[in-house]
Amino acid sequence: MADNAETSGTISFDERSEDRTPIAPDSNYRLGTIAVLAGVIGLLAGIIAFLIYHFIGLLTNLFFYQRIAFEFVTPPNAGLPIWVVLIPAIGGLIVGLLAKYGTPRIRGHGIPEAMEAVWDNDSEVEPRVMLLKPISAAIAIGTGAPFGVEGPIIQTGGTMGSVIGQYIPTTVAERKVLLACGAAAGMAATFNTPIAGVLIAIELLLFEFRMRSFVPLSVASVIATAVRRQLLGTEPLLRIGDLSYQLLPNLPFLLVLGVILGLATVAFKRGYFAVEDLFHGFPVGNVLLPAIGGLILGVMGLFVPRVLGVGYEVTSEILQNELSIGLLLLVVIGKAIGVSVTLGTRTSGGFLAPMFVIGAGIGGAFALAVNALVPGVTLPVGLFALTGLGTLFGVAGGATFALVLFTVEVTQQFAAILPVFLVAVVADGVASIYLRNSLMTEELTRRGIDIYQEYEVDPLKRFTVAEIMDERPVTIRPDVTVAELVNELTSDEPSVARFTPETDGDQPDALDEPGESGTTPGQTSALTLHEGLPIVDPDEGLVGIVTYGDLLRASSNDGADITVAEAGTTDVVTGHPDEQLFEAAVRMSSNDLEQLPIVDRDSGDLFGLVDSQNLMASAMRQLEDEQVRETGKLDFGRGPL
Repeated sequence: MADNAETSGTISFDERSEDRTPIAPDSNYRLGTIAVLAGVIGLLAGIIAFLIYHFIGLLTNLFFYQRIAFEFVTPPNAGLPIWVVLIPAIGGLIVGLLAKYGTPRIRGHGIPEAMEAVWDNDSEVEPRVMLLKPISAAIAIGTGAPFGVEGPIIQTGGTMGSVIGQYIPTTVAERKVLLACGAAAGMAATFNTPIAGVLIAIELLLFEFRMRSFVPLSVASVIATAVRRQLLGTEPLLRIGDLSYQLLPNLPFLLVLGVILGLATVAFKRGYFAVEDLFHGFPVGNVLLPAIGGLILGVMGLFVPRVLGVGYEVTSEILQNELSIGLLLLVVIGKAIGVSVTLGTRTSGGFLAPMFVIGAGIGGAFALAVNALVPGVTLPVGLFALTGLGTLFGVAGGATFALVLFTVEVTQQFAAILPVFLVAVVADGVASIYLRNSLMTEELTRRGIDIYQEYEVDPLKRFTVAEIMDERPVTIRPDVTVAELVNELTSDEPSVARFTPETDGDQPDALDEPGESGTTPGQTSALTLHEGLPIVDPDEGLVGIVTYGDLLRASSNDGADITVAEAGTTDVVTGHPDEQLFEAAVRMSSNDLEQLPIVDRDSGDLFGLVDSQNLMASAMRQLEDEQVRETGKLDFGRGPL
């Protein structure tokens, strides 16, 4: 019978997957192979980060200092000539041309594009992105755009992992991990942050914490960091002086800063998308739009030179309390406007570095303001700047935990973990009240792609089959004819009790009302007729199964006088009560089944039946756990709480 035919345990794929080799549901993930490939990816990512780093240095030296040098420098922060306004415009024009004649995938800050590849494109990325994305980002940054290289390197490393996964036989799950390995390795190699690189890949790309992904990610990140330290040194990317990181003396002010940073995240996100919407309405082609954004940035750079370039030096100045509060606020506002304008005009770059400046600037300005306005209070400005450093991007990007560790790793100030963690959590809580999507997922939502970032246990893996199955499905004797069963089922008041085998009393009659125990939440009652009716002998042994489709075919082909055992199938795919519901669901999907009889492993006796309604019931069980508030045990004379 077609509905229950054995399919040798293979998985059916849709029309998009004709080039895949079907595999058994219990096939093993090739952890060793993927870990080795992750090591190769880590090695290459470390080298690529080194090359991008020095290519940006070359372009910055060439455009702003008119010299040939590969040393990583920032644009001058004073005395810029008026013609400097053209430099970011030239960079924007080149990026626009690369996007038009190369690939539009180079536009934007890179992380949403990597997320889209994982979520909506089976982790497949065009190979040319691996070449054009770092080149375009380096051109934009080298000509003064206020970006970091983290977004481009994440997309570049992710593309490298995806390409490797496309050129060798892999599953989608394996290719997804390889893409994430490239992203983690690129992040670690750029900032010397191996642990944060792994966590960022988990929080922004994989949305899972499993050994099959954690091991390759760690291998890629560690090797990339080792290569980075060999080529670029072991010094922290951001400098900060010696500080006292005591939590309790600064606790009230840290809590206030957390609230301010949460509100600042909301304001930045809304402002960024408002600017993006504004520029997308301009009657200008996509080639010229980045040049317009660059021109606006160049004009801003004449008045606030520190808005130009990556901003690592500016961030270090803030962390070391080297800027006045007036200049600090000017830099914060200028960076926020600059990054919104340039990325809003669809050039190529990353959010993390400018949000370093903005977040650290807010923290530093807050501490300076408190010190000036509150008598007897002297807050450590560097500490408050440090707590704001990664918080803004972590909260806005939906990777708060990863950016907490990133903050202490990138500065090597591990003693600051408590205040940094506290401020980030408070900011995240405040922002979550007002923001439905993160900065990254909002980009994808606008493209029609909804990404769910929260971690939770799959209800199919939480419950066993025994907890969800219908324990008393209607069963049929093997000798019942098709005509008898059809007549009974089509009667005004169907009652197939006389077709149910007589048992020894251990199993209740199929149509008996539930006893005191009734049915557990999510189970169907004894009176429910499933699409498939198990055929059972008097000893409760499963003989076969007959579906409505079988009955219809038999009746249409003058087979009404044959028995249900002859009309149905005796080659039945079954499940067991102690299995995870997930295993049963995989078996049903693999064999294109609407229902799965559940039998004892040894005797083959029928214990119950699982169908699609039972699978849905597992989700309702989990929802009930979250929404139903039970009666409390405390009683103060007014009834239970």
